[in-house]
Amino acid sequence: MPRPEPTHRYEDPLDLIWFRCAGALGFMLSSSDEVYASSDGRGAIHLARAPHRDVDDCLAQMVLHEICHALVEGEAGRRLPDWGLDNTSNRDTWREHACLRLQAWLTLPWGLRDFFAPTTDHRLDFWPLLPPDDPFASWPDEAAWAEAARRAARRAACESRQAPWQPALDEALAATRALAEVVSGPVAGRQPEAPPSLWSTIRPPPIRHPASGLPLRPAGAAMPPGQRASPAAEGCHDCAWAFRLRGSLRCRRNPEVRIPDAAPACLGHEAAGSLVCQRCAACCREAYDCVEVQPGERLLTRHPGLASERDGRFSLRREGGHCVALRSPEPDLHTCSVYQDRPRSCRDFLVAGGNCLDARRRTGLSL
Repeated sequence: MPRPEPTHRYEDPLDLIWFRCAGALGFMLSSSDEVYASSDGRGAIHLARAPHRDVDDCLAQMVLHEICHALVEGEAGRRLPDWGLDNTSNRDTWREHACLRLQAWLTLPWGLRDFFAPTTDHRLDFWPLLPPDDPFASWPDEAAWAEAARRAARRAACESRQAPWQPALDEALAATRALAEVVSGPVAGRQPEAPPSLWSTIRPPPIRHPASGLPLRPAGAAMPPGQRASPAAEGCHDCAWAFRLRGSLRCRRNPEVRIPDAAPACLGHEAAGSLVCQRCAACCREAYDCVEVQPGERLLTRHPGLASERDGRFSLRREGGHCVALRSPEPDLHTCSVYQDRPRSCRDFLVAGGNCLDARRRTGLSL
């Protein structure tokens, strides 16, 4: 009697979770015997088949890693093969480091950071260097490109909290966490000499801040560069993004939520008074590409060459990705050459206001 043909095939549930995530973001996944991981710049991502992967490789991790590359490289990079990265030299090592920082950041709140550790090479060199509670933190003797990588990763982290990225990633990470709750832990009957399961790396998720949603800063954790570490500065009450509304402490990241005065700091904490325009200039640099100038403003009469006009509307010209009036005699020192005559849109821009946070997020200076 002929053997019946199967009517269904088994699929790994974790693979399905991340296939669905990739599809929700407009990516199409396929298996390959030719590459480990590659993108074609048109939405197709090719990943190595199981025989070509190490035993500690996880297909879900590979999918997430490519999504992180897409976020770090931005819209322009997503239109280029392999995200525009050069894999034959060290030219783009800092971009790979930015991708890994973002990968650790996205998985940290779910207790999945170790589970989603990258493929073997990176797991053994760069990944262990990342501070366990804050992938964006620094450490001694970092490479020269470390700050550029951190900024790129923070900028991508902020984009990841927008549609379509956030709903797709949150759904996939939450589903992975739910699956982990079921299958993590020791498994009876396994050969004792077998390597431990990747599922054994699951950790309890960190407590999140009630307003920002970011993990709380662990006690004794290093403060961001330029900020002094002191118990008094490690709370919402002394954060640059905290403000009061009708007597209640609030956070610019989520102004609708009331915060207890004694609320501890999250990983997005920046000390009050630490935001100095001349050291930031995010709003004058790449954060925005248009600053309107109203008819009759002094800038148009005193500095007509700095403005451009289109359809009767004026705006400050851009030059090299920043406002034409910006002067930067040092990498971290910025001034405005027409400060006294700056347009109203610049005068109304408040330090530590909502637009200030938005500008710093866009440039990777804040979370």
